[in-house]
Amino acid sequence: MIATTTETFWKDLHSLLQRFIRSRVRDENLVDDLIQETFLRIHKNLASLKDPKKLSHWALTIARRSIADAFRARKHEGLKEEPISQIREQAVDQELFDCVTKSLLASLPEKYRVAIQRVELDGLSQKALADELGLSVSAAKSRVQRGRALIKKTLLKSCELEFDSRGSVIDYYCEPDKCALLCNPES
Repeated sequence: MIATTTETFWKDLHSLLQRFIRSRVRDENLVDDLIQETFLRIHKNLASLKDPKKLSHWALTIARRSIADAFRARKHEGLKEEPISQIREQAVDQELFDCVTKSLLASLPEKYRVAIQRVELDGLSQKALADELGLSVSAAKSRVQRGRALIKKTLLKSCELEFDSRGSVIDYYCEPDKCALLCNPES
């Protein structure tokens, strides 16, 4: 029974874990090793999985720990690697940026989409946005804030976000079907 369960997990989780680990690790050999290490840990700790519906999330947590452990071990071996937190933050930043700019922004009502595009992506000040759109500064700031709130609400509804003490996103997890609809609506 365990072999069948492990084999099922392998089929269900392999590509998810491979994408996840590959987005955080540059060395392809290390990616393969970390996938194997993650599945070994999944197999050993299967009894600790309380909710089978959260298997993907649980597996990604194990993968995160495997990556961190591997980089700690390499650091002690004297190999120079980027800190895992920096790699994770860069990957998270880029993945969420792509999702927000390619999909979520397009789904906003036009007045909020324009405000977010001009201020957040084009670097325009909120005062300059107000002048450009013929609005009061207060109204321009309100549009930007409402646009941000709509994006955040959509992300929080679709993904589990992990924040640091400053409120910056340091990691996230989306169910694959929700993420595909959220960040790749044409697929």
